[in-house]
Amino acid sequence: MQMSPEPTVARPVHILLVEDTETDVLIIRRTLSRSNLNYQLTVVRQAEEALDLLDDDASPYDVLVTDHRLPGMHGLELCREVLGKRHSVAMVMLTGAGSEDLAVQALKAGVDEYLIKDTRGGYLALFTTVIEEVVRRQAEKREHIRAERRVRHLAAIVESTHDAVIGCDLDTVIVSWNPAAERMFGFSREEALGRQLVILLPDDHGDEMSRMMERIFAGERIENYETVRRRKDHSTLEVALTVSPIRDGNGQIVGASAIIRDITAQRKAELDRRKAMHEMETFLFGVTHDLKSPVLSAQGMLGLLREELQNPSEDLCTYMNHMQTSLSWMAQLLEDLAEMSRVGRTDTSSEVVDLAEIAEEVAGELLPLVTDRGLTIEVQPDLPWVFCNPRRLRQTLSNLMGNAVKFTTGVDPSRIEVGAEPELKDGKVTFYVLDNGPGIPRGEQQRIFEMFYRRHGREVPGTGMGLAVVKKIVESVGGSIWVDSQVGQGAKFMFTLPIAVE
Repeated sequence: MQMSPEPTVARPVHILLVEDTETDVLIIRRTLSRSNLNYQLTVVRQAEEALDLLDDDASPYDVLVTDHRLPGMHGLELCREVLGKRHSVAMVMLTGAGSEDLAVQALKAGVDEYLIKDTRGGYLALFTTVIEEVVRRQAEKREHIRAERRVRHLAAIVESTHDAVIGCDLDTVIVSWNPAAERMFGFSREEALGRQLVILLPDDHGDEMSRMMERIFAGERIENYETVRRRKDHSTLEVALTVSPIRDGNGQIVGASAIIRDITAQRKAELDRRKAMHEMETFLFGVTHDLKSPVLSAQGMLGLLREELQNPSEDLCTYMNHMQTSLSWMAQLLEDLAEMSRVGRTDTSSEVVDLAEIAEEVAGELLPLVTDRGLTIEVQPDLPWVFCNPRRLRQTLSNLMGNAVKFTTGVDPSRIEVGAEPELKDGKVTFYVLDNGPGIPRGEQQRIFEMFYRRHGREVPGTGMGLAVVKKIVESVGGSIWVDSQVGQGAKFMFTLPIAVE
């Protein structure tokens, strides 16, 4: 049987009553008990006792109700003490000999309500209503204080942030302009307020501003939009914008706020990095090309040496075999380095590609090479088509699937799966190559994508360049690659590629 949730019980109103007359205490208790108010009442006889209770950090009291005439400190003095200590409690003063002057003093002192204990007990009819009203007002006051603090906190953030924060109305008139905006664009606050946002738009950017504001005023939020803006001196800077609609209390859009980050230095650093990378790749390509010739020449000379020697000794055969192995390894390493330098420089054209078809072709090439164990390569049907270079995609799949075949040696039966995750993110598909091999320790899962990193010795073929090349191919089309693995539970290499848009 399904149980219905228990109703939420409202917290009782905690009342602290300071009254030295027993009859008045009994009358107030009876009045509260006959009301619908959910309350807890604490009674003390002297003002000093009330202060001790209120000074407690765990004080639960919502309302202080105090008689004016008390032994020792009187009620008005008590209320002033409470206000001076900034206790968050509403205050109601009672008096049996009230006067207009005392009422004015009490209200000036900060007392929330003032009731005269008339002989007919008429004040008791108002008592619980007054308690409820002062508690409501106190809650509103607390919320107002919290709201003011939040506003001040946000204002401090806006004033101190390094990003320009600009607000405008529906007519794109600037209504707020923080110090970072002054530093970024050169306009002082006084110069900027009241002017159109178009003062920041370069002449060659046409109606970019109006198109953006149409989207904002339709309720859309624009995040990290990279563009160019103009300073007061007409110089330009590259920026990233995050623009959001501003709504009033009724949810109506009344303006827009923009957070603007200067990415000029970031862009320059990226261009410098790309230039350095291009220079390094060009150098690498030249070096590998030049080194190939002597390696190929040495391999040829070694072949001729074998033909010339009629009866070489066993030791000499061993030496020549070692030389041949080293030269072959060096030739492969040079080829891998050259391939690394070509990624992003050649075969840069992209097209719509059926990844499943290429994966099936690679599987067909790999399966005949494995005869020492049962091997299954499963390619998910109906994989999404992607937009990339088909040659580079084949190279990526051949490397990842080939590694899976290589590192499942000794696992019988061994299984490899090529598939895709169902969710899209930022227009990209996450593909994976999964195997049931020995897995990869967590500490090595980042390093395996580094150039020349090898988890195994020469007993496992390879130059340590394969995954580095794959990483560069994937990143050259805006994707990323990583591995999820646990020792003894296989490895799942995942990479993202842009989906083909029809």
